Amino acid sequence: MTIQSVPRQTQAYRREAIREAIQEGDWLKLQYAGEDRVVIPQRLEKSAAGNELLRGVLADSSEPRTFRTDRIEKLRRLPDSDQDPTPQIERLARKNEDIARLQQAIAQDVPVTIEYQLPRSDKPVSMTIDPEGFDIQPDRSLALEAITQKGNERNFRLDRICSVDFE
Repeated sequence: MTIQSVPRQTQAYRREAIREAIQEGDWLKLQYAGEDRVVIPQRLEKSAAGNELLRGVLADSSEPRTFRTDRIEKLRRLPDSDQDPTPQIERLARKNEDIARLQQAIAQDVPVTIEYQLPRSDKPVSMTIDPEGFDIQPDRSLALEAITQKGNERNFRLDRICSVDFE
């Protein structure tokens, strides 16, 4: 008699957990290709071949990544209480202090002052913004969604943010 192992987490469970994490702004701890990864989920979509994909950003390096949901071996949501402070944030802070500050400002809903390098400008400009979240741009770069002091919604490319300070 052959015993088949049943996956502990079904595809439907993973899909629902991912949707809830995206909606609630939670991070995900994934086991994928035998490695543990902490991901800031952005969206679910279908590939041209019909596979369900999770688009997100690696929390420790801010690199955009795509994961086939059927290849996720294990998944756990990291709600806000697990995110601040967590070892993932500590690693993130060591690698990129500015992104960690932005994540904290988003969680605490507080404004920050950034030094931002505009294209075709010699010096960065200083501006106060209210960060709302992160987004992957069409060119696959990571951007910060924020509200300016004038109340306008704007995306700021993370590679152009020179510094972040709390108000």
